[in-house]
Amino acid sequence: MAQRTAIGLTGDDLTVSDVWIVAVDAAAAVSLTGAARTKMRAARELVERAAHGSREHTYGVNTGFGRFVSRSIPEELTGELQLRLLRSHACGVGDPYPDEIVRAAMLLRADPSVDAIFCGSDQIARGVSDTLRLAGRRVPADIALVGFDNWDPMVQGADPPLTSIDMCLEDVGRAAAGHLLAAIAGEPAHGAHIVQARLVVRGSAPAPPVP
Repeated sequence: MAQRTAIGLTGDDLTVSDVWIVAVDAAAAVSLTGAARTKMRAARELVERAAHGSREHTYGVNTGFGRFVSRSIPEELTGELQLRLLRSHACGVGDPYPDEIVRAAMLLRADPSVDAIFCGSDQIARGVSDTLRLAGRRVPADIALVGFDNWDPMVQGADPPLTSIDMCLEDVGRAAAGHLLAAIAGEPAHGAHIVQARLVVRGSAPAPPVP
């Protein structure tokens, strides 16, 4: 029987090989080091301060989500907010992920090292940006940040302005209208039609220098 490898998460030195050994080979025991636990406690304390005792709005901690971003959550309800968030995200559909994907996701989630964050919306990215600033982390010097939607009030209101994915909805609408008119004229289109999104580069994740 092959000897199992022991991997201690520090938040500084997790490698692709480590992830492979844990996720695919399932041949490593993983534990949190004292350094990693210290970083996690510091992050927890930051969130606790935002939820209890801070008047500054932190997205998803003491504000609503999505279109309710401008709604403040009373301090006594911030715990309930997080509980409902967890419950809503715990509802899954479709086939379960393979074990190796789950192991990789759990490992990356547990390791506190990170130098870039991609968010599912500009609103979430704005909240992440505010929280990183409270934690003393610089964007993009310490952590690069990318949002999604390219919603002008959010991306321009962030400090620094957010790099974001633009879904090019005008192009989507134009293409859809063209296909509709063609179908009415007796020339329907079939199959998938892809409209290319674009990356709008701003200060939170500037483009790398050209060599």
